[in-house]
Formats: sequence, C-alpha cells, structure tokens
Amino acid sequence: KMTVQSYNLLIAAAWLNAVFWSSMPVVGWAAYAPDPTGATCTINWRQNNVSFISYTMAVISVNFILPLFVMFYCYYNVSVTVKQYKANNCLDNINIEWSEQMDVTKV
Repeated sequence: KMTVQSYNLLIAAAWLNAVFWSSMPVVGWAAYAPDPTGATCTINWRQNNVSFISYTMAVISVNFILPLFVMFYCYYNVSVTVKQYKANNCLDNINIEWSEQMDVTKV
C-alpha cells in the first residue's frame, strides 16, 4: 500500500539517482563538455574511450532498460490477473466505469 512515506521515499530515490548519474562525469567517469551552442554542458559525445562507453551503457541499462523490464513485468501481471478474474466470472458484477477501464487496460 502506498503511503506518504513511500511516496517521499520514491521521490528521494529519484533525486539520488539523478544526482548520482550527473555527478559521475565530474568525478572522472566520462566527461562533460560544452554543447554546440556553448550555452550549457552535456556529456562529451565526441569522446569514444572506455570510460565514456561504459558510462553511456550503464546509464542506458539502469535508467531505460531496467525500468522498461519492470513495466513489462507489471503489465504482464495485470493482464494475468484480469484474465483470472474474467475466467472466474468476477468481472460480471462490476459497474460501467470499471468495465471501461478494464478495456483500456487490456489494450
């Protein structure tokens, strides 16, 4: 069950994740460089050494692929649960609003 404390913990985790990945180039894993406009700094995309490649792969893995698999896992479990409820005729007595939400979830 989600509580105020669990929401605060998730927000803190998101901030810690952002601070960690943005501070790694500062301490030497990959590097920052000015962007083409010179207005801000970004990862030095012209650098192709082991540090840059490992940093980029780690960021993609942790911040894109891992959440993607978590979402797939969650949606799979939702679809399995909906199928189980439907097989047990538990969905017959629900109201119209919930029925429409179930159709959207199935899609």
